[in-house]
Amino acid sequence: MEEVRKMAEKDLDGAVLMALDKGLIYLISKGSLIHPISIEARNNILNKVVFV
Repeated sequence: MEEVRKMAEKDLDGAVLMALDKGLIYLISKGSLIHPISIEARNNILNKVVFV
């Protein structure tokens, strides 16, 4: 999480994207279900960061 905190000081959207990515990777590694809203949130932030 320290990496996310450091990113947040420079780029809040990037930090949110990083946190979502880390959370999704964790859930996938555990074989857990991922709520569609989590995917939607990541995609929305990614669109905002990449396509601005």
